[in-house]
Amino acid sequence: MKKLNILFLASIIFTQGCSSFMSYSNTSDKKYSSKPSNCDFKIKVTDSGLSDYEEIGIMSGCAGQKDISSYKSTIQPDVCKAGGDLVVARTNGYGVFCQGIVFKKNR
Repeated sequence: MKKLNILFLASIIFTQGCSSFMSYSNTSDKKYSSKPSNCDFKIKVTDSGLSDYEEIGIMSGCAGQKDISSYKSTIQPDVCKAGGDLVVARTNGYGVFCQGIVFKKNR
């Protein structure tokens, strides 16, 4: 019985650790106009070539995706609401996307 309880608890912890949860946090004092929730934005995995951009926020929390296209679809409504033009996506040690730094192009 004790072994069954341990397996049950482990399964709860595992499934909760893999649940999809993303949140956006603003890192800029400026407010930008929202875009339509299906707006397009660039997504990349390196932070090179960002001289024309300024950071405006961070997407955090694991969405469970290892595929960048799926990750982009998951964060799209929040990035568009923030007015973002580009996201630099980061993975955890398991290759799952768990953070995205949101940027706005300098005009």
